[in-house]
Amino acid sequence: MTKEFNDEQFKNYFRLNRDQFIEVHEIIKKEIDAEGCTATRPIGTEEKLSVFLRYLATGNSYRSMAYSYRMGDRTVSNIVREVSEAIWKLMQPIYLPQPTEEQWKSVADSFQRKWQFPHCIGAIDGKHVVIKKPGKSGSSYINYKHTFSIVLMAVVDSDYKFITIDVGSQGRFSDGNVFSTGVLAKKLLDHTLHLPAPTEMRPSYYLRI
Repeated sequence: MTKEFNDEQFKNYFRLNRDQFIEVHEIIKKEIDAEGCTATRPIGTEEKLSVFLRYLATGNSYRSMAYSYRMGDRTVSNIVREVSEAIWKLMQPIYLPQPTEEQWKSVADSFQRKWQFPHCIGAIDGKHVVIKKPGKSGSSYINYKHTFSIVLMAVVDSDYKFITIDVGSQGRFSDGNVFSTGVLAKKLLDHTLHLPAPTEMRPSYYLRI
């Protein structure tokens, strides 16, 4: 299917260009290979990645995706789970590692240079991701907008790129609650984030109004 589109259609369909698709596929293909599968036509690794990316791009149901790819909805569900786990396992250490002290300093310098915000090592916020109500969950996932959600808590640098994320908390929790009980807060408390030592604010840091 990936060969049927021109470059513009490809990026619009998968939200990745061809080079990015190939890069992701090369990293995870061994992890999602159907080696040993007894099916008459095992699902290929490129097709699995295609299903996964299209699922993310559209937000369609597993059943709708199943019709599009001529698969069972359970198969689509398994593919999404398998590829998700492979991407996190193999790509997180490459693209979202814990920053070093020097990287934190670089982030702070960038915030000062671009936004005149001194001694800032990240901007943090939460995003409610709407979901279908999990079975037997009661009101655990109902948020303040009266929808069901899980919370994506993220810290970004001055270019809006993720530094760290915490995803999966129930929608009923506030951003403050998610942060205080999350991994980031625990690392702050046990001093394992490799943050730079405090320094005095230089005169040039002060904003002129």
